[in-house]
Amino acid sequence: MRPLTALKGEIVPPPRSGRYGAIVILAAGAFFTALPLLGRLASPPDLSTLTMLGAPWMGYAVLVLAAALVAAAFLAKDASAKALTVMAAVFVASIAAAPLIGRFVRPTTFTVIYMVAPVVFIAIVLAVPELKPAFGWLRAGRFDWRLALGAAVLAAISVAVTVVYVMTLKPDLTHQPLIATHRLGLPALLLVGVGIAALNAAVEEAIYRGILMNALDAALGAGWLPVLLQALAFGAFHFNSTEPAVAGVLLTALLGLVLGTLRRLGRGMAANYLLHLVVDIGVWTLGVAQLR
Repeated sequence: MRPLTALKGEIVPPPRSGRYGAIVILAAGAFFTALPLLGRLASPPDLSTLTMLGAPWMGYAVLVLAAALVAAAFLAKDASAKALTVMAAVFVASIAAAPLIGRFVRPTTFTVIYMVAPVVFIAIVLAVPELKPAFGWLRAGRFDWRLALGAAVLAAISVAVTVVYVMTLKPDLTHQPLIATHRLGLPALLLVGVGIAALNAAVEEAIYRGILMNALDAALGAGWLPVLLQALAFGAFHFNSTEPAVAGVLLTALLGLVLGTLRRLGRGMAANYLLHLVVDIGVWTLGVAQLR
C-alpha cells in the first residue's frame, strides 16, 4: 500500500505512449465517454442495463469490447493504457455482475459504481505490479495562497451557478443516495451527505482527473486538450445522473473543465478534490431542500 507521505509533492508526468498505446488510450477514452450516453442506468443495474440500445446482444457486446480493450492495452505494454482499460472493464463488469453483488449488498447504482467497482479496481491494482507506474497522478500537488484563493472563488461561482440551475430548470435532486428514502433527521441527513459527497468526489476525481487525464496526457502530451477531453467525458457521465439531459451534461462538463484546470495548475489532486467536495455538498443540500 502506498504510504501517505508518497502523496506529497507534484504530479509525475506519465511517459509518452507509443502510437499503438495512444490509439488504445483514445479508443478506451471514447468508449468510456460514449457508454453513459447509451441510455438510462437502471437501479438495480445488471447486464440488461448494458443493452441500452434495445438489442439483447448489446450488453454482451459491451463486455466483449471492454475485454478487448484490456487485451490491446497489455499487448501495447503501456501502463497508462492498462490502467484506463482495466478501470473501464471493472466498471462494466461490476454493472453486469450486479445480481451476484446483490447476494452481499443491495446493488443500487451508487453502491455498484461508487463502492464495489472502486474496491475491485484497487484490489486489481495492488495485485498487478504492471499497473502501478500509471499512478504518478496520485499527488496532492502545490496549494499556495493564490491557488487556494482561486479555488475558493471558483467554488463560490460553481455553487451559485448550481443554485441558479436548480431554481431555473428544477431537476429532481432527490434521486441522490438515501435522500428520497431516508429515515434520518435533518442534521443526520446532512452529516451523511458530507460523507457521501467525500466518497463521490474521491471516486470521480480519481477516474476523470486521475486515471483518464493521466492516460490522455500519455497519449497527447500534458497540454490542454486532455483537460478538455476529460471534461467532455465527465459531462457525459452525468447524462443520466442527478443533473440529467443536455443541460446537466453542459453544466458538469464546465465543472470538469474547471476541475481539470485546477489539477493542471496545481500539479496535483488536492485543489480539484476540495472544489468538487464543496460542489457535491451543495448539490446534496439542494436535494435535501427539495424534500421540504
